Amino acid sequence: MSPDDNPQLYTRAFAIAFAAQFCFIMANMLLAHYARWVEFLGGSVQDVGWIMGAGAVAALILRPVNGSLIDRLGARKVWFLGLLVYTCGVLPNIWLHDIGPMIYLLRFLFLVGCGLVFTSGMTYITQTAPGHRLAESIAVFGASGFIAMASAPLLGDWILGVGGRSRDQFMLLFLAVSMGIILNSLLLWFLPESRKNNSQVKLGYLAFLQAARQYWPGPIVVVSFLFYMIMSIPFIFLPSYIDRLQLQGTAISAFGVFFLGYGGWGLFVRLGLRQLPDRAGRRKVLLAGLSLTGMGMLCFLVVNMQSLWSLLLLGMLCGSGHAICVPTISALMLESFPNESRGMGSTLTIMFSDMGMIVGAPVMGTIAATFGYEYLFVAAGLIIATTTLYFGWITIPGWYKKRNTKQNRAHWEPSIFPFEKKEGRPAEATVAESY
Repeated sequence: MSPDDNPQLYTRAFAIAFAAQFCFIMANMLLAHYARWVEFLGGSVQDVGWIMGAGAVAALILRPVNGSLIDRLGARKVWFLGLLVYTCGVLPNIWLHDIGPMIYLLRFLFLVGCGLVFTSGMTYITQTAPGHRLAESIAVFGASGFIAMASAPLLGDWILGVGGRSRDQFMLLFLAVSMGIILNSLLLWFLPESRKNNSQVKLGYLAFLQAARQYWPGPIVVVSFLFYMIMSIPFIFLPSYIDRLQLQGTAISAFGVFFLGYGGWGLFVRLGLRQLPDRAGRRKVLLAGLSLTGMGMLCFLVVNMQSLWSLLLLGMLCGSGHAICVPTISALMLESFPNESRGMGSTLTIMFSDMGMIVGAPVMGTIAATFGYEYLFVAAGLIIATTTLYFGWITIPGWYKKRNTKQNRAHWEPSIFPFEKKEGRPAEATVAESY
């Protein structure tokens, strides 16, 4: 199946993939409480950062193989493989009793499985979606994550409770994650392959490097790295921050309230603006999303964290930035890759999100442990502000050039270096469309 064969976006296969992705992200978001598990085993917030970062480094080494594996075997088969590896990284946690080498190994398997699943899902959707609706397909497919973000942390809060937590509560949490994986696997049985297998695709690092060099997406890789570096804060350190402040809600916890706003409002923004990047310009929309993300990080300094309403609004602000940035970054990363190489493109996209987390987890954890969370939020705000100015500086000259030379619109493309001109590459969506 290809975009040319099926011009429709919302098909039965899309619905099944959407449901499968929801089950996986629901399970994965339950492990947003993983920092609490590390601390339960005797670790500190700095240990949390190093465990997350070290696992991501190890997983990153295998990422280049993922893309060629998907392009050769098909997204559906590799999706199944990812679920198997993910399970091997989650279930053995029930036998852990302290911080040691095993927790690093399990975190590595966990992240390898995550990478395989997310890369397969993104590849499947972009291979079956019409090229001119690339950002919309990623946005709607990713909306399943916002539904999970709005509900999974609340379920995790209900399982773990507040205050002192027992080992049995964490065991129940890991079993609930396993149930989500089982449901995902059942749905994949009914999912057709996105395209025919290509046994001629070469496996390994050399094939990945050749594809990345040929279809290099430009300065968006820097934006992706820095954005996901900041995303380590709400998804890794927020539970520890809330516990440090001893924030407790009457019916639901502060963590659940934040992600209720983050995921619930983010879902509304994601679906409401799903066509905006493809119509108004992906780079313009990304600048707006980065600005919202930076505002969200700085608002941690001024919002009354004791007020559940304030936490809800803060979550809505941060969720808006996430809802806009993630599909736009992914579309900009993937637009230069042709359909038959989307596995490689999806891998490159996931790799830069991984690298952001790899650097972000230990660096942000060290800042929080050494200087305090206030300095952490200031640093995050400054990083996002610098990223926004950098990307605007790189891309805004292209808008003027595009308007003044309409006949060469598809041949100008911003490079990692400002004002550099290069020939356009074949893509599902032209560079001009992405402005």
